[in-house]
Amino acid sequence: MRKILSAAILMMAGCCPIAAQQLTVEGTITGTVPEGQCLYVVPVTAGQSPEADSIQVRDGRLSARTSLSPWGIYKVIAVNQQRQSTLPVTLAADNGKATLRLQCAEGGLSVSQPTADGAALQAFNSYYIDRAKRLWTDGKSMDAAAVKSLLTSYALVADSIAACHGASANMSRYLSLWASAITYETIESLRFITGKTAAEVGMDDPAFLQRLCTQIDCDMAAAFPQLPRMVVAALPKGSLSEQIGYVRSHYTSEFLKKGAEAQLLSHYVSSFKYAEHYEQGLAELTALTEQYGLDQRYLNVFKQRRASIAGTPFPEAATLFDLEGRPVDFAQFRGKFVYIDLWASWCVPCIKEIPHLKEVEAKMKDSDIVFISISIDKDEAAWKRKVADLGLSGHLYIDRGNKLAEALNVRGIPFFLIYDREGKLYKYSAYRPSDSRLLPLLQGLK
Repeated sequence: MRKILSAAILMMAGCCPIAAQQLTVEGTITGTVPEGQCLYVVPVTAGQSPEADSIQVRDGRLSARTSLSPWGIYKVIAVNQQRQSTLPVTLAADNGKATLRLQCAEGGLSVSQPTADGAALQAFNSYYIDRAKRLWTDGKSMDAAAVKSLLTSYALVADSIAACHGASANMSRYLSLWASAITYETIESLRFITGKTAAEVGMDDPAFLQRLCTQIDCDMAAAFPQLPRMVVAALPKGSLSEQIGYVRSHYTSEFLKKGAEAQLLSHYVSSFKYAEHYEQGLAELTALTEQYGLDQRYLNVFKQRRASIAGTPFPEAATLFDLEGRPVDFAQFRGKFVYIDLWASWCVPCIKEIPHLKEVEAKMKDSDIVFISISIDKDEAAWKRKVADLGLSGHLYIDRGNKLAEALNVRGIPFFLIYDREGKLYKYSAYRPSDSRLLPLLQGLK
């Protein structure tokens, strides 16, 4: 029976789809496979991992079908209840077939009589697992020097292992890339793991990341989805134009260039201060898109987020529904000012504002101001339960698809807006109900 790996498994398997050339894997497995354990073989490719059949085990023999890896590198993933382990392996394809010989002992997997490349791969994997366990168990008690030493060891050990086992140039490159990816990924999560910042352990030097980046510019970089993030982190400070120009001139890998550009553009679009500099930003992004042939989607999103500028109409993309599931036309509020509370059932700060909102609404009950609450909950049932629990009434809506927050570039809730009598944005990021400045502002609306 075909079994598809979960999203989490696929992420661990590395990224990237190639065209589906199939590989039939057969071989043997010695030892006892734990009851309930499922085995999968997944290719390391240049794109998102394809679907994979589970490895079938019968009378000490195994068989599976998977997609072909362009580098002959695969990952055997063992899943047992809540536990998952990964064993990287090499497979030599011959007319669409390959042989895999596994050993299973004490719940762990290994390859019988691996090739030089396979032995190097297993050795580095063991080193990585050992260091990862040490960091997770002892990271908070390790001093800064020990943490830094651990992080800087991956690249040195990868080179040493490749040389010791006589690994091919292809495998040496893979281990080097893997070491760089591990190093950067650990730096990203360092505070969570150790309680220390990168600066505190001396790993915030841009020159260090830049040195790592000099080693990753190749087609095989596509096997490691972390690497474009590292490229961006190592970029010299500058404008969007300068940084994209730097990426284009310093990297040859299309994966790294496109990935880094996507990171830069996504950040630009999500963090831009539309209300203050929209026209300037639009001109810059339009010019860059034309100059470099960038993904048009980011420019389109930028244009859509003009909705966060005063004087623009309520976003047409928003689809509001009431508690009964009936669609709501925002045009019905024309002729009145509208104070909007964007919230969610799971948002504690949002809940804390509700008593203040009720108080303000009561004081303005005879005014031409309508108070509406719009939930961004994905779970409508949770929204309805919270409405009932809090005893809310009035104009209560949900934004299906979260199009309103997206169009308005809202990055955190609670968030408040005021629309004028013509249905145009009057104030973006309005005062909270708990802010003493809100009531005078509303009382002054004409």
